[in-house]
Amino acid sequence: ILGEAAAALALAGQVEAAKQWYAQAVQTDAEVEWSDPNLSDFYPESFHHDDLAFAATALWRATGDAQYLAQAGDQLRAGDENELYGGITVGAPRALVAADLCGGLGAPAAPDPDIRALACADVGRTMDAIRERAAERAFGSPGIYTFGFIQDNCAAGVLAAAGQRAGVTGDGLRIAAAARDYLRGRNQWGRSFVVGTKSYEAHNPHHSAYLEGRPARLRTSL
Repeated sequence: ILGEAAAALALAGQVEAAKQWYAQAVQTDAEVEWSDPNLSDFYPESFHHDDLAFAATALWRATGDAQYLAQAGDQLRAGDENELYGGITVGAPRALVAADLCGGLGAPAAPDPDIRALACADVGRTMDAIRERAAERAFGSPGIYTFGFIQDNCAAGVLAAAGQRAGVTGDGLRIAAAARDYLRGRNQWGRSFVVGTKSYEAHNPHHSAYLEGRPARLRTSL
């Protein structure tokens, strides 16, 4: 939680706050006291190195300070490879962090060759898992089938496209297109997961904003 919060703050430009949260995350291995009544265990998590790598990478991008890049590399090395194979979901950002450091998300790759090679290797290993899942399914979804699995379908598609952009794989765009099409209705239900007005699109999303009324009539302040 602390690591991902620090990353979010850095990405939002709140750099000083991000540094403070990151320092606390490093000190506590990104753990918080679960007895706090304000916390929920609905999204349990067993790993923390990926969260710290996420925060360090975001701070390096925001500040240009090489110490954060070095720390991001240290956290990737310290992490468990299972961080790459359990899907790219809430609390599991390692594959996307690796894609960023490998140069697949649009920003330049990490200038340190060892960190860049480590990150690109992570992308390659994640691509192996994504490719295997997509090949098993008639509609080619690269995501893990579980509760809320569309997040992994979409994130796996992003990772695949990033992998091809970074030169790690040659089939990334094809896999990403399959993930997009699965999201939009090329699936076993023939239904889109995107809210819209057409008959095959979602009409009643499970989202707090929808409680305000029909999407077309939502207040502009939402």
